[in-house]
Amino acid sequence: MRGKSPFTGTRLSYANIIAISACALFMLFWFANSYIMEDAFITFRSVQQVFEGRGPRWNPHERVQAFTHPLWFALLVLGGLFTSDCFLNAIVLSGLSVLATLLLGIRRFHGLDGTARVLLFFLGLAISKAFMENTSGGLESPLSFCLIAGLLSYTERVHGQVISREDRGAIAATSAQEEERRLVATQPLPLPPNRQASRYAFIVSLLAALILLCRHDHVLLVGPLCAYVLWKISQNAESKRAVWLGALIGGAPFIAWTMFSLLYYGFPFPNSYYAKLNSNMTLWSSVSAGAIYFQDSLRRDPVTLAVVAVAAILSARTRRANPIAFWCAIGVLAQMLYVLKIGGDWMSGRFFSCAFLVSLWLVCQMVSLRKLQLGAMLAGSLLVVPLLGADLSAPIASWNGVTDTGRVSDFCGVLDVKAHSFYRHGSSTLEYLNSSNKKRFPERGFGEMAGQLMVARGRVIPFHSAGIVPYLVGPETVFIDEFGLVDAFLARIKGRPFADFLAGHIQRKLPEGYLESVATGSNVLRDPSLRALYDKMKLITQGPIFSWQRFSAILEMNLWPPQVPR
Repeated sequence: MRGKSPFTGTRLSYANIIAISACALFMLFWFANSYIMEDAFITFRSVQQVFEGRGPRWNPHERVQAFTHPLWFALLVLGGLFTSDCFLNAIVLSGLSVLATLLLGIRRFHGLDGTARVLLFFLGLAISKAFMENTSGGLESPLSFCLIAGLLSYTERVHGQVISREDRGAIAATSAQEEERRLVATQPLPLPPNRQASRYAFIVSLLAALILLCRHDHVLLVGPLCAYVLWKISQNAESKRAVWLGALIGGAPFIAWTMFSLLYYGFPFPNSYYAKLNSNMTLWSSVSAGAIYFQDSLRRDPVTLAVVAVAAILSARTRRANPIAFWCAIGVLAQMLYVLKIGGDWMSGRFFSCAFLVSLWLVCQMVSLRKLQLGAMLAGSLLVVPLLGADLSAPIASWNGVTDTGRVSDFCGVLDVKAHSFYRHGSSTLEYLNSSNKKRFPERGFGEMAGQLMVARGRVIPFHSAGIVPYLVGPETVFIDEFGLVDAFLARIKGRPFADFLAGHIQRKLPEGYLESVATGSNVLRDPSLRALYDKMKLITQGPIFSWQRFSAILEMNLWPPQVPR
């Protein structure tokens, strides 16, 4: 073939053809396994409310940020301008994000060892259950993968441009492996001018801001890397002021969203943050639940945490020669400790997926692939082909969390969410394409329950799930979420995990008179302290946005929140 390669700008070669073929096979593998999980319908309902003219909220009567990913939400709203099918929009956006992640990986690793590292990168992604199950699902993870890959690729390039003469000498002295010596530039570059340094800082900060707009807690994962790179840019630039001004401008999207959230919702963080924060769980209970989350990952998906461990070891060994990898590893460690502290999540492996991507990126960059080792690795990868083929024909295997009877099993409150979505709700992309009524999709599980509740449209309905059922019943119906994830008032009441609870789900006992208060608009709560709390929350979430009384209540609830005994 005589065409140009989209990856390197050279004519297509066998290596390029292999990389393109691997990318196409991976996307086919992704499509067969794509699905939408139940929690994604929480965001879909907020999108519904936007197009109903009520704004970015979940229930029609109050301003509550039910979604945790403002950037992903904004893209879904943008997609809604073309089609009202949120399922289709989420799948298309996920596929584009995954494809962009693969192309970034090809661009980064293609020139190091031909296709060797590219194939290692693709193989690592494909056999990680945590990563593959979060490349779809309808949540922000695919977009996070794309942005994190972009940040890793850009910071590596920028670091090579701004590294100082002293640093180059230290790296050259400590580079022990041939690959590391080859990556070290022999001639120091001149200091970047103010405009160039400011541009570097702006792009790094902008990528970080967009990642935080996917999830606020990504700050632990990418914060150390961004702080180091920005510091290095400022140290080697002519003007530190220009660098930090560029960084400030780059972070403007996140700052702007936080200010909007504080003004519109009354709080800087998503409502689920406050719902999970207000629980009677002790630190020891949370850490114990977090340890179970790690144990679940090791049982279902040993590859993910193994790659994280290998990346940590390699980064520690080459911390002087490769400071970028070292600070990436620090971020991964911070993310691991955070997951342990908060008690994990109910979705198996989800909180490890981004850390895995960073770790695999580091492994593919640092591992020494000699011909004999590479041959053994590629030969060993052939053992995975039957597994991939089985997954293409039957995306959920028995070891993925489904019993012989088709029941989705859980491990101490941690669910295999993909198996849950495929078998209980039937919300896979393949089943969606075969559905005759896409507006009422999914039709099984909670979909059937939603059909039964259609007669209650327009009423106040207490319910134990904020996803599929409220979305299908319609945006005009008020649902009371017993876990407080989308209810601002209940989120401020301390809850206690019930006996058969899912991780991260803290159930509340509905206060006496609460349903009547929501239905009538009058405060008829029996408990005096709860009555005072309800008045404040109603003022913040339902009152006029520009009101001094509301601003006073916002200040009080954020700085001095009342302690409500339960």
